[in-house]
Amino acid sequence: LDDLRPHFHDIDALKYEVVACPTCGYASLPRTFDRLTLPQARLIKENISMSFTGLKENGGAIYDYDDAITRCKLALVNTVVKKGKLGERAYVCLELAWLYRGKRESLPETAPDRDSVAAQLKVDEKEMLVNARDGFMAAFSKEGFPLYSLDENTAVYVIAALCAETGDKENASRWASRLITDRKS
Repeated sequence: LDDLRPHFHDIDALKYEVVACPTCGYASLPRTFDRLTLPQARLIKENISMSFTGLKENGGAIYDYDDAITRCKLALVNTVVKKGKLGERAYVCLELAWLYRGKRESLPETAPDRDSVAAQLKVDEKEMLVNARDGFMAAFSKEGFPLYSLDENTAVYVIAALCAETGDKENASRWASRLITDRKS
Protein backbone atom coordinates (compact mmCIF):
# COMPACT_ATOMS: atom_id res chain seq x y z
CA LEU A 1 0.00 0.00 0.00
CA ASP A 2 1.13 3.55 -0.75
CA ASP A 3 0.77 6.19 2.00
CA LEU A 4 -0.25 8.82 -0.61
CA ARG A 5 3.00 10.78 -0.47
CA PRO A 6 2.97 13.11 -3.46
CA HIS A 7 5.93 12.77 -5.82
CA PHE A 8 7.32 15.69 -7.74
CA HIS A 9 9.82 16.10 -10.55
CA ASP A 10 12.88 18.28 -9.86
CA ILE A 11 11.60 19.89 -6.63
CA ASP A 12 9.81 18.46 -3.61
CA ALA A 13 6.89 20.82 -2.97
CA LEU A 14 6.36 19.20 0.44
CA LYS A 15 9.32 21.26 1.65
CA TYR A 16 7.08 24.33 1.34
CA GLU A 17 3.95 22.97 3.05
CA VAL A 18 4.47 24.58 6.45
CA VAL A 19 3.67 28.25 6.96
CA ALA A 20 5.84 29.64 9.76
CA CYS A 21 6.27 33.07 11.29
CA PRO A 22 10.04 33.60 11.61
CA THR A 23 9.49 36.04 14.48
CA CYS A 24 6.91 34.55 16.86
CA GLY A 25 7.32 30.84 16.08
CA TYR A 26 3.75 30.10 15.11
CA ALA A 27 3.76 27.41 12.43
CA SER A 28 1.06 25.31 10.84
CA LEU A 29 0.00 23.61 7.66
CA PRO A 30 -1.85 26.09 5.42
CA ARG A 31 -5.30 24.61 6.03
CA THR A 32 -5.25 25.53 9.73
CA PHE A 33 -2.89 28.52 9.79
CA ASP A 34 -5.62 31.15 10.00
CA ARG A 35 -7.96 29.10 12.22
CA LEU A 36 -6.24 29.91 15.48
CA THR A 37 -8.61 30.65 18.37
CA LEU A 38 -7.76 33.25 21.01
CA PRO A 39 -7.09 30.59 23.68
CA GLN A 40 -4.81 28.74 21.23
CA ALA A 41 -2.98 31.97 20.38
CA ARG A 42 -2.45 32.59 24.09
CA LEU A 43 -1.02 29.07 24.55
CA ILE A 44 1.39 29.59 21.66
CA LYS A 45 2.44 33.01 22.90
CA GLU A 46 3.09 31.70 26.42
CA ASN A 47 4.72 28.39 25.47
CA ILE A 48 6.48 29.08 22.17
CA SER A 49 6.78 32.77 21.30
CA MET A 50 8.25 33.81 24.67
CA SER A 51 11.34 31.65 24.14
CA PHE A 52 11.43 31.48 20.32
CA THR A 53 14.75 32.70 18.90
CA GLY A 54 13.75 32.77 15.24
CA LEU A 55 14.18 30.64 12.16
CA LYS A 56 17.34 30.43 10.11
CA GLU A 57 17.22 32.97 7.32
CA ASN A 58 17.97 31.48 3.93
CA GLY A 59 16.98 34.41 1.78
CA GLY A 60 13.50 32.97 1.34
CA ALA A 61 14.31 31.35 -1.98
CA ILE A 62 14.81 27.61 -1.71
CA TYR A 63 14.41 25.40 1.35
CA ASP A 64 16.58 22.37 1.77
CA TYR A 65 15.23 19.33 3.63
CA ASP A 66 16.75 20.49 6.89
CA ASP A 67 14.87 23.82 6.65
CA ALA A 68 11.64 21.98 5.84
CA ILE A 69 12.10 19.46 8.65
CA THR A 70 12.74 22.26 11.16
CA ARG A 71 9.57 24.06 10.07
CA CYS A 72 7.52 20.86 10.15
CA LYS A 73 8.78 20.04 13.66
CA LEU A 74 7.81 23.57 14.68
CA ALA A 75 4.33 23.01 13.23
CA LEU A 76 4.06 19.76 15.20
CA VAL A 77 5.06 21.48 18.44
CA ASN A 78 2.53 24.25 17.73
CA THR A 79 -0.19 21.69 17.06
CA VAL A 80 0.51 19.98 20.40
CA VAL A 81 0.79 23.26 22.34
CA LYS A 82 -2.44 24.69 20.91
CA LYS A 83 -4.18 21.36 21.65
CA GLY A 84 -5.00 20.80 18.00
CA LYS A 85 -7.13 17.89 16.89
CA LEU A 86 -5.63 14.41 16.76
CA GLY A 87 -6.16 14.26 12.99
CA GLU A 88 -4.15 17.45 12.51
CA ARG A 89 -1.30 16.14 14.67
CA ALA A 90 -1.30 12.86 12.77
CA TYR A 91 -1.22 14.64 9.41
CA VAL A 92 1.74 16.80 10.49
CA CYS A 93 3.56 13.61 11.60
CA LEU A 94 2.84 12.07 8.21
CA GLU A 95 4.23 15.14 6.43
CA LEU A 96 7.33 15.01 8.63
CA ALA A 97 7.80 11.32 7.77
CA TRP A 98 7.55 12.22 4.07
CA LEU A 99 10.23 14.90 4.53
CA TYR A 100 12.58 12.44 6.22
CA ARG A 101 11.97 10.00 3.37
CA GLY A 102 12.55 12.69 0.75
CA LYS A 103 15.82 13.71 2.38
CA ARG A 104 16.96 10.09 2.56
CA GLU A 105 16.06 9.46 -1.07
CA SER A 106 17.90 12.60 -2.19
CA LEU A 107 21.16 11.91 -0.36
CA PRO A 108 24.02 11.99 -2.85
CA GLU A 109 25.96 8.76 -3.22
CA THR A 110 29.10 10.69 -2.27
CA ALA A 111 27.67 12.24 0.92
CA PRO A 112 29.91 11.79 3.96
CA ASP A 113 28.60 9.07 6.29
CA ARG A 114 25.78 8.46 3.80
CA ASP A 115 24.86 5.02 5.16
CA SER A 116 24.62 6.14 8.79
CA VAL A 117 22.73 9.33 7.86
CA ALA A 118 20.31 7.31 5.71
CA ALA A 119 19.82 4.79 8.52
CA GLN A 120 19.00 7.56 11.02
CA LEU A 121 16.59 9.19 8.57
CA LYS A 122 14.86 5.81 8.16
CA VAL A 123 14.51 5.54 11.96
CA ASP A 124 13.14 9.11 12.17
CA GLU A 125 10.73 8.41 9.30
CA LYS A 126 9.42 5.23 10.94
CA GLU A 127 8.91 7.04 14.26
CA MET A 128 6.77 9.66 12.52
CA LEU A 129 4.88 6.99 10.54
CA VAL A 130 4.05 5.20 13.81
CA ASN A 131 2.95 8.51 15.36
CA ALA A 132 0.80 9.26 12.29
CA ARG A 133 -0.71 5.76 12.33
CA ASP A 134 -1.55 5.90 16.03
CA GLY A 135 -2.83 9.46 15.73
CA PHE A 136 -5.12 8.68 12.80
CA MET A 137 -6.42 5.55 14.53
CA ALA A 138 -7.22 7.57 17.68
CA ALA A 139 -8.75 10.40 15.63
CA PHE A 140 -10.87 7.91 13.67
CA SER A 141 -12.58 6.79 16.85
CA LYS A 142 -12.79 10.21 18.57
CA GLU A 143 -13.22 12.90 15.91
CA GLY A 144 -15.64 13.60 13.10
CA PHE A 145 -14.71 13.72 9.45
CA PRO A 146 -12.75 15.02 7.76
CA LEU A 147 -9.70 13.99 9.79
CA TYR A 148 -7.69 17.09 9.01
CA SER A 149 -8.23 16.84 5.24
CA LEU A 150 -9.03 13.13 4.85
CA ASP A 151 -12.53 11.85 4.19
CA GLU A 152 -13.52 8.57 5.81
CA ASN A 153 -12.43 6.24 2.98
CA THR A 154 -9.13 8.06 2.49
CA ALA A 155 -8.47 7.95 6.24
CA VAL A 156 -9.15 4.20 6.31
CA TYR A 157 -6.81 3.70 3.35
CA VAL A 158 -4.03 5.82 4.92
CA ILE A 159 -4.36 3.99 8.24
CA ALA A 160 -4.12 0.63 6.43
CA ALA A 161 -1.08 1.84 4.48
CA LEU A 162 0.61 3.18 7.62
CA CYS A 163 -0.06 -0.09 9.45
CA ALA A 164 1.53 -1.99 6.55
CA GLU A 165 4.54 0.36 6.40
CA THR A 166 5.16 0.08 10.13
CA GLY A 167 4.93 -3.72 10.18
CA ASP A 168 1.50 -3.99 11.79
CA LYS A 169 0.19 -6.52 9.25
CA GLU A 170 -2.81 -7.59 11.33
CA ASN A 171 -4.19 -4.06 11.58
CA ALA A 172 -3.22 -3.37 7.95
CA SER A 173 -5.46 -6.25 6.87
CA ARG A 174 -8.25 -5.22 9.20
CA TRP A 175 -8.28 -1.61 7.99
CA ALA A 176 -7.91 -2.59 4.32
CA SER A 177 -10.84 -4.99 4.65
CA ARG A 178 -12.99 -2.07 5.81
CA LEU A 179 -12.52 -0.49 2.40
CA ILE A 180 -13.44 -3.69 0.60
CA THR A 181 -16.52 -4.45 2.69
CA ASP A 182 -17.81 -0.88 3.08
CA ARG A 183 -20.85 -0.59 0.87
CA LYS A 184 -20.72 3.23 0.93
CA SER A 185 -17.40 3.38 -1.00
